[in-house]
Amino acid sequence: MALSRVIKSHCLRQTLLGRHAFARFPIPATSCVQSSTDTVGKARTDMHGHWVKNETMKRPISPHLTITRWDLPMATSLLHRITGSVLTGTLYVFAYTICVLPGDYVTYLNVIKDMNMGPVLITSFKFILSFPLAYHALNAARHLGWDTGAGFSLPAIHRTGWFAVVGAAVLAALMTQL
Repeated sequence: MALSRVIKSHCLRQTLLGRHAFARFPIPATSCVQSSTDTVGKARTDMHGHWVKNETMKRPISPHLTITRWDLPMATSLLHRITGSVLTGTLYVFAYTICVLPGDYVTYLNVIKDMNMGPVLITSFKFILSFPLAYHALNAARHLGWDTGAGFSLPAIHRTGWFAVVGAAVLAALMTQL
């Protein structure tokens, strides 16, 4: 056991550094090749057994969204990813636009004010902008709670999921009033 650990450590070091400079024990390079081929062969055997078992149990290759029942954890996970992507994309587009366009952002805020869109449209737009930020922040706090190991029971997952969704709507409504 100890010898195989030394060989694996040496093989990793040899792979990363590309030389034998730090090896304590002279180990031939063929042992590294043999060790990796054994691992690949074992992985192939394990994967073949996995696919055979799935075929005999008549499991689908990949569950499709049309056959999977939607539930709150699935929806909150998807919404978290979408809001993160929207926030990132918005940040990049806004930053590049401000860098490329002439003038400063105050000029463009005045242009928006001069459009006279009306309070309903502006409030709606502010809510649409603030909801992804509020949801992503609340759901990130939920994930940080999970990192402590708490809240993994199904009722707790549903309770915190609803809190993230409803809390984000309330927080976004409050942010639109600013």
